Amino acid sequence: MTVTMAEVRNRNNDVVLGDLTDFPNHDDFVKHITARIFGLLVETAGPIMEHFHGDLYYDAMCIREKVDKWNPHEDINWVWSVNESGTDFREADTTLSQVRKECFLCTLSTIDKRYGTLIAFRMEKMNNG
Repeated sequence: MTVTMAEVRNRNNDVVLGDLTDFPNHDDFVKHITARIFGLLVETAGPIMEHFHGDLYYDAMCIREKVDKWNPHEDINWVWSVNESGTDFREADTTLSQVRKECFLCTLSTIDKRYGTLIAFRMEKMNNG
């Protein structure tokens, strides 16, 4: 049976992106974690977006910057939103009036387990009426 990344979730509905020891160096870590998060955003945006798909390219660059600067001992958050006319990537302190209709609080964190430290990503839908 093939398991997709979106199916590997813990009890908190976090997507498990890997273990900190899975990556030989920082550049490899940034590249793979960025790609895995980007895939989840594309999966979410696919049924919603009709125009300006290029916005996803800029989202990928923002994700890469966040992951590159991330200290795995601290959670990082941002707001990502999407509608039929594109996406928007903002800092976590953004007010909902500044974003598109489908809005998510995204969190990148770690989960310590006996067998290692897991990298987790969560997208929590925010109510933007």
